[in-house]
Amino acid sequence: DSAYGTGPVTAIIAPELTRDSLWQSIEDRNTYATSGSRILLKVTGNGLYAGSDLLLKDKLEISIRCHACEEIETIELIIGEHTAASWHPNSPDFVENVRMDADQVPGEWAYVRVSQTDGEYAWSTPLYIQRDTPLPSTNLPAWNDQESLQLDAMAQNDATPYLSALVAYLKLEEDPDRFRSITPVGVLKLSMGTCALFYCHWSDEKLPMSIRWFFEFDIPKIRYDLGWRDYGAYDENDLGPRMMAKYKA
Repeated sequence: DSAYGTGPVTAIIAPELTRDSLWQSIEDRNTYATSGSRILLKVTGNGLYAGSDLLLKDKLEISIRCHACEEIETIELIIGEHTAASWHPNSPDFVENVRMDADQVPGEWAYVRVSQTDGEYAWSTPLYIQRDTPLPSTNLPAWNDQESLQLDAMAQNDATPYLSALVAYLKLEEDPDRFRSITPVGVLKLSMGTCALFYCHWSDEKLPMSIRWFFEFDIPKIRYDLGWRDYGAYDENDLGPRMMAKYKA
């Protein structure tokens, strides 16, 4: 199987490097994950580590500390179904404190997502927010709002030379008719290798799909992801139906 993309990292935030301390931190959900890069991420809410149960009273204060392995393209604070705040540091280091009144907190969980310029990601474990009041209405954007892209308007780029090899592979190993409007996006240098990134529409439902073609191997590796950006908060078995409901013509 030439499917590729293994190598994610689970990080544990523990007071000491002992078996008991590590297991306790896992039980307390004081963890975060990355797509493979060794990103350092610390998120607290009202002084409690990410993964904790947080009783919301008057205010919510989120503290974010991040040291990445490459420049950070985007950091997003996601609360419930909404992006509550986002930043574009263009630096490997980021420190920020966010304060919100309780009646401005639009969800029952909060987590942070980090995106590096090389395409690697990190996600904090959510803070689980307990509240006695109803969720407020909000005009904040949904966390998974899809970028509006016109594939046929994208210019040629450094991924274009790898398109013919990808198409040949799909004809050999897949049903090529299910991959429509395959469009080169660029070349990414990831911790797992260098790849050419392509966007396409997949299947009769024309779902947005990303294809990463790792061309440096003797036998090229390939990775498919639904969506043209990262969708790390949904279980993969739940993502397909959600995407189909959203993008079905």
